[in-house]
Amino acid sequence: MFFRKGLLLTTIILLSYVIHAQTANNIRQPRILILLDGSSSMSYEWQNGEKRFDAAARIIISLIDSVYKVNKDVEFALRVYGHQSPAQNNNCYDTKLEVMFSKDNIEQMRLRLANLNPIGVSPIAFSLKEAAENDLPNPLRNVYSIVLITDGAESCGGDICNIAKELFEKKIDFKPYIIGLVDNPSLKSGYDCLGNYLPLTKENDIKPVTGKIVENYKQMFALPVLTVRQVTLAPPSVVKEAIVPKTEVKPVPTDTLNPNIEPLKRTRSNRTFSIYHSTLVPPLAKIPLYIKPSIQDEPIPQTKPAVTAPPKPKEPVTTTEPIRKEEPVQITKATIKSQTDSNSIAGEATLQVYISDGKSFFETTPMLVVLDKKTKKEITRFNRFVNINGSPRPQKLPAGSYLLSIADKEAKYGYIDFDLPAGKNTAITIPIQNGSILFSYKDNPKRQIKGYNVLVMRRFESRPVVEQKIEQELQYEPGTYNIRINTLPPWNMSFTLEMGTKRLEEIPEEGDLVIDNTKALGKVTLYYPYGDRFRSFYTAVLNGDGNPIKLKVLPGSYKAGYKQNPQLPLEEETMEEFKVTSNNVTNLELNK
Repeated sequence: MFFRKGLLLTTIILLSYVIHAQTANNIRQPRILILLDGSSSMSYEWQNGEKRFDAAARIIISLIDSVYKVNKDVEFALRVYGHQSPAQNNNCYDTKLEVMFSKDNIEQMRLRLANLNPIGVSPIAFSLKEAAENDLPNPLRNVYSIVLITDGAESCGGDICNIAKELFEKKIDFKPYIIGLVDNPSLKSGYDCLGNYLPLTKENDIKPVTGKIVENYKQMFALPVLTVRQVTLAPPSVVKEAIVPKTEVKPVPTDTLNPNIEPLKRTRSNRTFSIYHSTLVPPLAKIPLYIKPSIQDEPIPQTKPAVTAPPKPKEPVTTTEPIRKEEPVQITKATIKSQTDSNSIAGEATLQVYISDGKSFFETTPMLVVLDKKTKKEITRFNRFVNINGSPRPQKLPAGSYLLSIADKEAKYGYIDFDLPAGKNTAITIPIQNGSILFSYKDNPKRQIKGYNVLVMRRFESRPVVEQKIEQELQYEPGTYNIRINTLPPWNMSFTLEMGTKRLEEIPEEGDLVIDNTKALGKVTLYYPYGDRFRSFYTAVLNGDGNPIKLKVLPGSYKAGYKQNPQLPLEEETMEEFKVTSNNVTNLELNK
């Protein structure tokens, strides 16, 4: 009996410690995901010659800046869709998280946005699904919302309302906002199921629209952790039991979550809260001295249980971290310099990581991983960000000895062995190799590709555009590139070139288009689909001399426009649709 009383007392003390530890930090981290339309229609004019995409970028920066004036601890991330694959590919899986969640990342947002081009279609539903499954992993620790900026609707047949209902119900605390860049009332009804639609069609709308979002998100910036009420814990099937003494025990709130209990949901002011329930056991009851741990997406401090838990069946464990062997790691030579940091806190040090090929420093932003030198255990991982001057953002770490590498590429680049002296900033330069870009035909790599020129651009840097012959393989420093091939129609692509890798870009094999020239129809314009419109890519003059016009054209659906009476300049064009397939001849005869 004495043993059981002591055991119970120990359990109560441990519970009190857990309660205190968990309530010490009772505010969930606010996170806002920006979902940006990168489809080809975002290249159209918004106002005064400015593209919609560029206007959206300014709106994003204005929103982040306004939020930081209220709360600098909010984390932002950026996901874009329709910016990697051209519209003629109709790639309905084109979406990517371009900037990860972090604080004070307005400069990183600005630089990343300047490096993207709108060229594709609008898989909005798929992007929302990817965001819910991959970008919003831990609603117990973070409070999430989404701001979608777009000029149109879903173009891939996805069901936005179904995604919103099924996936966001348990992920989003604050109803998303949709910022519409065009004056189209029908868009509002299409987005009612997702969130609050705000039209922003002129410059004077920016401040009131961003102001409204910030004002409504103020509640989000101080949202407490999940409220706890009282119910009885479900006992495990096999546990040891102890008799609770007859002394009166006052109920104490606890943050220990019972994952077997379904959360209750209630909606208030467009917010959905998950409220879990738990309780202390009433006097004189027989209780199990085993508390089932709560399921967490992120590691949190835990106390050791007072009594060993009954054995559980082994389950496969998945992890996103790379498996590291306890063998000696491969050490990479690097340049390491340390200097006194007047802004450092006692016992702390700062780390700056440069990346260079020995000739110049790169602005690429890979994920870096830091291990404890002795235990080989991961201490932290972070994205290497650089400011507008190309200087890496310092990372604060306790003074000590560490190993550094590029995350998920440890086998290729090895580790850098370095020490962080207290009170000093340590600069490390990682030696890497350039990447290269080359081209081939899709599904037929043995066929030589030639006859085209490729414009390779890094728009956000003031560097000259590189013109590369398509049959060449040229080296470039790591980073994000936009390329344009002078095919018919032009082939546009945006991608990230990894360090020391070859980037193979494939284009489909062309078809032959033969335009009949037996009738003097005058000017004929060929159009290709570009978002929800058609854009011209070739103009010919049919003079009726009988010599057909022969072109190499990428496969796809097109239109030919001409006027029945060329003498009437205001007459609308007659449009003829036609289709081109790879390695086949398409004969196009236009009738007057």
